[in-house]
Amino acid sequence: MFQTVKQLLEKGTIDEKINTIKGKFQAALKTSLSSSSSNSLGSVGAGKERERKYILTFTQLSPLGICPPPLPLIQVNPNLFKRILTEYADVPFSFYFEEIQEPFPVIQLQIQEQLPLLTEGEPSDGLHHYDFNIQEYNRKRQDHSVVQDIRPHFLRGFQEPIQTFSLTPAHLKALTLTDLYSSAMSLSHLSYVCIQNVQLKGKTKKQLFRTLVQTPMLETLILKSLNIGSIQKAHLPKLRFCDLSNNKIRSLHSMRKLINSSPNMEVLDLTGNPLAMKEEEIYIYRLLGKLPQLEILNKKTVTIENRLKSLSGHKRAILEQIRWELHLDQLAEIRQLRPIETGWRPQNIQQINLPNQQLGFFYVGNMPNLRSLDLSGNLLTDISSAGLEKCDHLLFVNFRNNQLISTADHTPLSVIALMPSLQCIKLDGNPRCQNYRSKLIYLGRNSKGTNRSTGLIQIDSQVVTREEKIAAIELYEPGQVDSAASYLWKLLLIERFGHKQLQTIPDFLAYVKSLELARCNVMRADLSVFHQLEVLDLSQNKLTHLQGLSSLVRLRVLNLFDNPDLLTGPVISQMVALESLESFIFHVSNPTHQRNGSKDYRRSVLAGILLKNRNLSLLDNNVISFDERVQSYLDNNFPIEIVEKYRFFLALTVNCTLPFNRGLYPDQVEIGSQYDPLVITSLLRLRSWSLTSPAMNLRVFENVQEIDLSNNRLTDCLNIGLQSLVNLTKLSLINNQLANPILLIAQLLDGMQSLEIIALRGNPIMMKPEHRLSLIGHMSTMKQLDHTLKVIDTEITIYDKVEGWKLSGGSITEAESFKLSYICMIRDLNIYDYQIQNLELSDCALEYLDVTNLVNLKTLLLPNNRFRQMQSIKSLHALHDLFALDLRYNQFEQMLDMALGIQPLLSLRVLGIYGNPFPKSSITYRIQFLSLVPGLFKQHQHPLSILDSQEIHPEELVESSLLVQTCPCQDKREYLFHISMLRKAPTVPFEMLTELDLSNCKISILVLRSLTKLVVLSLSDNLITDSTLRDSGINNLQELKALDIRNNHLKDLSNLCKIVDLLNIESLFVEENSCFDKDNQKSRIKFFKKCSNSKVITTLKYLNGNQVTSVDTEKLEIPVISIIQVEPKDDSKLNFDEEFYMDHVFDSQYEEVVKSEPKLNYSIDNNEHLKTKYTSPNVQTENHQDENNTSESTTTEQLSINCTNKKLSRRQIKNKVFFEKQKLDKQKRILKKSLKEQG
Repeated sequence: MFQTVKQLLEKGTIDEKINTIKGKFQAALKTSLSSSSSNSLGSVGAGKERERKYILTFTQLSPLGICPPPLPLIQVNPNLFKRILTEYADVPFSFYFEEIQEPFPVIQLQIQEQLPLLTEGEPSDGLHHYDFNIQEYNRKRQDHSVVQDIRPHFLRGFQEPIQTFSLTPAHLKALTLTDLYSSAMSLSHLSYVCIQNVQLKGKTKKQLFRTLVQTPMLETLILKSLNIGSIQKAHLPKLRFCDLSNNKIRSLHSMRKLINSSPNMEVLDLTGNPLAMKEEEIYIYRLLGKLPQLEILNKKTVTIENRLKSLSGHKRAILEQIRWELHLDQLAEIRQLRPIETGWRPQNIQQINLPNQQLGFFYVGNMPNLRSLDLSGNLLTDISSAGLEKCDHLLFVNFRNNQLISTADHTPLSVIALMPSLQCIKLDGNPRCQNYRSKLIYLGRNSKGTNRSTGLIQIDSQVVTREEKIAAIELYEPGQVDSAASYLWKLLLIERFGHKQLQTIPDFLAYVKSLELARCNVMRADLSVFHQLEVLDLSQNKLTHLQGLSSLVRLRVLNLFDNPDLLTGPVISQMVALESLESFIFHVSNPTHQRNGSKDYRRSVLAGILLKNRNLSLLDNNVISFDERVQSYLDNNFPIEIVEKYRFFLALTVNCTLPFNRGLYPDQVEIGSQYDPLVITSLLRLRSWSLTSPAMNLRVFENVQEIDLSNNRLTDCLNIGLQSLVNLTKLSLINNQLANPILLIAQLLDGMQSLEIIALRGNPIMMKPEHRLSLIGHMSTMKQLDHTLKVIDTEITIYDKVEGWKLSGGSITEAESFKLSYICMIRDLNIYDYQIQNLELSDCALEYLDVTNLVNLKTLLLPNNRFRQMQSIKSLHALHDLFALDLRYNQFEQMLDMALGIQPLLSLRVLGIYGNPFPKSSITYRIQFLSLVPGLFKQHQHPLSILDSQEIHPEELVESSLLVQTCPCQDKREYLFHISMLRKAPTVPFEMLTELDLSNCKISILVLRSLTKLVVLSLSDNLITDSTLRDSGINNLQELKALDIRNNHLKDLSNLCKIVDLLNIESLFVEENSCFDKDNQKSRIKFFKKCSNSKVITTLKYLNGNQVTSVDTEKLEIPVISIIQVEPKDDSKLNFDEEFYMDHVFDSQYEEVVKSEPKLNYSIDNNEHLKTKYTSPNVQTENHQDENNTSESTTTEQLSINCTNKKLSRRQIKNKVFFEKQKLDKQKRILKKSLKEQG
């Protein structure tokens, strides 16, 4: 172990740990010091001051001991004494809020069209162009290929369908052998034989076949379950339905005669025969080769593939054609024609859908009315010879996922050009036919399309756009630019109005009133036929030529926005004759273009069209401003004098008339032509017109009251007729170029007796604040307190008048007297009344004040003025009754001057000096100023208690006194106590004090020995410790009845209890200390447990404001006679204290006091010295604390009962007796010690 300790010492680990712990202690100490120093004056004790239910009040303090209320916190308010007469005290006057905006012209764009309609309604199919050569087109279609006779396979046999059982007459049917062998049966005409479920033998079989040979017209033969193995001698050329099921036929050889003699057989059933049970299918191919019309074999439809496999010889050369014919057999549309019409009628077919059938050939040239053809997913390689050009009404073809081949020498798509009605074609999925879209569009450009679009409508799954059609023409006709532009214009008109309407209704376009073709890439437009057109929108196109514009005499709206290639000159030249035009849009969005909304572009356009067009109000969706109208005359070289006159007259017309039906041309804006000048009372719309002085004359507007001429170019305001306007009250000349002398303008304003408001800012003569003050100073009316003119830009204040007076060379004394007269007028003050006691002149900008006659002043408030010296307040030293003086926010620079100025004021209790420009110092201005008033800390030579908004604290007086002298006491803390006493009891001798409030003084040393008369003492919220209290001499205060020592640094409860034992305190406040933090039942019991003097029970009535009860004192340890073991002594030897103590211990009333409950009606009011007020509660008490105490006592009592009821053993009883004895010995020692301390 020693070796381990040695190693630790060598490594220095212990030193490191010691240094670490030392560092932690130092950090904790610093934290504690910083937290204690950051406490406010109200929380200087043991902890932060809490909300208190009870406080001590003092009634016998002298008036100087009561601290007056502090000065309220103020902010600099230069407008406090400003008498606001108008709304322009802070905001400069202008007519901004009365500005009237011109309404935006509303152009009627919705026009009720009255176009002629077709009698048969809107058609679905289109037409060829009106200039299309239809004869040449049909000739090419006719010569392209020859019509072939290709029909469905089933139509090569009998044309009529097989007659069913129900449709066959009874005399032509044989249903039994008896019927068949009957003599009445005509075998030559028999067409239906049905014999089944009969077991035939040799003779009967032969008889049956001999009979059947005699039926040449037989169509239906049913021989089911007849035990037939072969069919002999059967020659039935008309046979179409044959059922031989459930027999014993084993080979085709046994029925060869029947097969060879029945080429038209359509249905054959061999199920249930050994032949049909064979897995080989070769017999099927043999049957199909012999029976070309066979459709159903063994109750199954013969597939096309099986039929094709059965072909042989020359028929295999036309295999694909036969496949097409066989597929036609499957079409329900063709099958439905069979029972309706006999023979082949291909002209009735309108739809063919044969997708995914492996077709390599098709032909539809004999189907002229075909409208839809779907051959997708086949093996087609060519469609040029399929007769598509013969289909006049074919609208839709689908050749997707085929094997079409397109090469440079041969393209199967050329036939598209000869299909007049084709609208939709699908060719995607042909791997050897690519990049065909633009070619198809070009080839199909002449097809009829729909009534709203010519050419192909859709290719594959995408609609053919107008742009693609034009691009195809430009691609395959590169040298003909006009051709694409003309074709586009035709397409647009067809889309807008309908192809049939344009071709069948004469002069259809002459009825059109509105034409909107925006964003259509139009390059050429011919408008010569639109005679009734009123609204034309060709914006965002690619126009290069615009023809026929001059013929649109009724055109009101023309929109040519974003047509950068359209030349300006030709368009403007055509618009000269358009006298009905109201709106014209011509600018270009490209910022580099010359028509990108620049002012020069607008000027050039307006100069060309505005003078001759009286209805034009919008250019590029912007209102043509009045200034632009005036400028257009300048651009047309009119004399400038005439133009400026027109500008002035136009401004007056706009001001005096409504915008509806207002004339704006020179012959319409003369004064009096549209309004009566004598009726006009306001001219508020003359601002921002660039008006000049030579062109203006306002004399005729005799009754006008308001004029706004701001933002113009006026240079002279003396010769525009203002002198004649006797009713003018408001005038704005802001932002002009006035250059008249200020003196002449002042004379003009003096002569305008009705003028109340004028605004002159923004002119060369009014660029600085001094110019405005100079104008006010030169006006004779401004020397009066009341005048008509109230506002020059802003409201004219008394300060403006005074400063203007000084600036214009007036007397300063007269100006200040004028200012004071104004202040007295608005405040209704009589400054010459010597009986006045309170005078407030804050925020008056005063530099001088004479208070000679105001000898009775008690309050003088002069914050926020311009005083520089105390001498500026004349006769201030003579105000002997002055109680409060407020000099905050002035211009005092010397603190000593202020200190010397207040020393003669022996009644001054409140002083305000904050906000003055004192020299900066490391010492706070309060300490520095207080050090200049020695009467505050040497003796009570000055009563000043409040400095600014805070009470002068004793600690501040200590600091200030130490700046000018050494500490008169050995301990600075004791000096603080004496200063506090001086401030709290300035006029009463200390030994005669009965009430003393030293709360919140930061004192840590007490000297109370001489204060023997004290009855009420408050030491709360200080820094008092246990030793301070013990050494303070408080035990001499035997008349003390109330003591408040809350929120200090008391830690030893025993020490406090010893002091309480020696006093006769009736009310004690001790909480908020470390030894007694909160006033709860546990703390109160602990407190009384520490007390050793029994008189505490009878003397102390209130603890922390709450009445003392028996519950609080039940643990008080009072020695009884049985536990005091005293040797026999002579009673005479007992000193007085012991005798007094013993008398109280063995007093017969002691038990009664202990046992009885405390008197609830006890009140401090019964005390003659204290009356009632020092324990008045400041908040209502709450019951939750009592509830907690009650619950705690209940719990303790319950525990006691549990211990009592518990059965104890002998050993436990012995131990209990021993501990009781030890407890009694301890009480004995405490008692002896107490007696010794008492004397």
